[in-house]
Amino acid sequence: EKGNLHRIAGELDRAESAFRVALERWDGGTRDQALLRELGRHTSAWLDSARQLDEAIPFLSLLVRAFSRGHDRHSAGEARLRVALIHYRQGNVEATAYEAATALGEIDVAREPALTMAAIHLLLHVLYELDAFDAASEQLERARPMYEEWGGFIDRLKARWLEGKIACARGQLADAEVALGEVRSEFRTYALPYQEALVSLDLCGVHLQRGAWAAAQELVQEAHATFVRVGIEREALASVLLLREALVGQVATLALVRRAVAAAAG
Repeated sequence: EKGNLHRIAGELDRAESAFRVALERWDGGTRDQALLRELGRHTSAWLDSARQLDEAIPFLSLLVRAFSRGHDRHSAGEARLRVALIHYRQGNVEATAYEAATALGEIDVAREPALTMAAIHLLLHVLYELDAFDAASEQLERARPMYEEWGGFIDRLKARWLEGKIACARGQLADAEVALGEVRSEFRTYALPYQEALVSLDLCGVHLQRGAWAAAQELVQEAHATFVRVGIEREALASVLLLREALVGQVATLALVRRAVAAAAG
């Protein structure tokens, strides 16, 4: 509790010290798992407050090891997934893929389905970013039973979205257009304009590969208007503008489309 009080008071350095002492005392004491989970929750709140990503990873790794020694694989996986997310924020996609895949094997889907879906989505996303399209497709197929049993509508929509993105990257344009078109239509139906605009950028990649410059420009123009309306960051908006200008000059590439999508997605 002492560490949590320091966190609430804004004394982040003292909070870190208190949390470390608490973890060391737990390790040398009863190793009560309920106490460790409570410590983990407070630690997560501290990490969110401190925003010191480099320091967060070793501290979370201590939690992973502690949960593992206590045979609480689920809590270890939850802490490991936070490590994966930090690696992703730092741009280390290879480490993200490793930690997300490991976390996925530890998390109990029946205990916390949403956490499992988060791990799957992160792993699939980074495999796609790494151009590991075969691995992403294989992982998606393995995850289908979990999507069907535990995933919500949006989870399944994200899976279909990824299918379209992979098909586009592989040059399977007919399949990509169908999948991305379905996802875009659903996001529009559910009044999710930001997500719809992201899919529009992906669809731009399909038209680009077909040489349908006007159709690609129209999609990007619509997406840009949506991004302005919802207020995405200036740097991300600049990537979309760069893509729009490249389309006007008919010099855009699929790599440029993917960079714009990644920037707009944050």
